[in-house]
Amino acid sequence: CTRLKTINIPESVKSIGGEAFYKTNVTTFTLPDGIEWIGASAFVFTPQYTAYNNSSSQMDLYIGNYLIKVATSKSGEYTVREGTVAIADKALEGCASITAINLPDSLTSISDYAFYGCAGLMDITIPDTLNSEERKLVEKLSEQPHFKRAESVESQNIFERMKNFFR
Repeated sequence: CTRLKTINIPESVKSIGGEAFYKTNVTTFTLPDGIEWIGASAFVFTPQYTAYNNSSSQMDLYIGNYLIKVATSKSGEYTVREGTVAIADKALEGCASITAINLPDSLTSISDYAFYGCAGLMDITIPDTLNSEERKLVEKLSEQPHFKRAESVESQNIFERMKNFFR
């Protein structure tokens, strides 16, 4: 798919599969806010991702309101920007120095492997906007031995499917 440069994904689409645009030449993506899941490597080796990977930027890669990749150089407390509606699989892969994450009220979806490789993560602030599946994801993460359980129920909610993702 070397000639396709622009993709407008309709509102009816709720997920983007892993490697959906892998190694395409698409430079412009229009994603609706209703996407609930973005698979691993969905945008890897697209021009945007390649430019991001080849830069020494401390910036994170967003496509529309979707967090695709966080710079691995980030450490300490990390805040996902307000307006973000979803975090893609492996968005924080390699971010072993992040110890706390603050999620915005705008967030409605977190992919299963979003925090893959965040071995240093000890605290997370979760918005009420997440559904019960995302809350279960956080609960699983909080069962990890190194994770410091938050004081309130509201702050200890997402980790149900993530138990083995920190190895």
